[in-house]
Amino acid sequence: MESFDLNLLLRPNGLLLVRDARRVGAERLVSAAHRDGDLVRLRKGIYVPEPIWSSLSPDDRYRVRIDAAAVALRKDALFSHYSAARLWGLPIVGPWPPEVHTLTSGDRGGRSAPGIIRHTTQGSVARRMRHGLAVTDPARTVVDLARIARLEDAVAVADAALRLKLTDETALRSLARDLPGRRGGRQVRFAIEFADPLAANGGESKMRVVIAQLGFALPVLQQAFSDADGPVGVVDAVWPDERIILELDGRQKYVREEFTQGRDVADIVLAEKHREDRLRALGYTVVRATWEDLIHPSRLAAKLERAGLQRAFR
Repeated sequence: MESFDLNLLLRPNGLLLVRDARRVGAERLVSAAHRDGDLVRLRKGIYVPEPIWSSLSPDDRYRVRIDAAAVALRKDALFSHYSAARLWGLPIVGPWPPEVHTLTSGDRGGRSAPGIIRHTTQGSVARRMRHGLAVTDPARTVVDLARIARLEDAVAVADAALRLKLTDETALRSLARDLPGRRGGRQVRFAIEFADPLAANGGESKMRVVIAQLGFALPVLQQAFSDADGPVGVVDAVWPDERIILELDGRQKYVREEFTQGRDVADIVLAEKHREDRLRALGYTVVRATWEDLIHPSRLAAKLERAGLQRAFR
């Protein structure tokens, strides 16, 4: 076949399958497009157009990898751990793993395959449908991921599950207590007890973990402030007794429409300065932290200590 528009073979999720191309005699065109860099190979026989792939966020790229794995796996595959978290819309702090995670009962066994990590468990597992795929329920997802993930990811997923009301603390504690196996049990229990639905995003989850690891008392989250002129706004974190406010700066507030609301960067910066001046007028010290401060905790510690916050322990 000399010429054929491969876009005609794209599935609704953007995937291009070699088996679909083979049916119309376009298999060689797929190989040529991959060689030319026009297609990105996700796994054997499954591709996505490079322009689509390049336009996707890291979250969406991982979702596409899950869709690709679903094509290769049995129809009753149960997605779990990181993959279930992504399907439930639960954020993590770090990058998504390159592998897709599934869960199967121990009596069925099975081995992991390239790009797929197959976990096993004893007994039956509750199945829920999400975007047409079978996933572990939210509570099981939180607990399973907390057993294998970095602490900050475990906390971020637990925070989000509570914030989105996908589960509650009672269900999480009960599952953590009854789940067989001891791997990661201590971290699971810590993440559940530490979780706070007021954490607005993964950045604030990581911020709380870093603050605790540095030995500072945990702040109050999402506190609203007002002055004589009316509402000042909601701050990320505050230590009321010490009258210290911590704001986590991120690029999102300058580029995402939900934060910018049509304003340009200069207007946003000016509004932030005015808001900060009003908070200081109320007698609060405002500390601004960046993502780099969370990656290098000593920098955050120095900022908080300069503001007068003392550590509960070192």
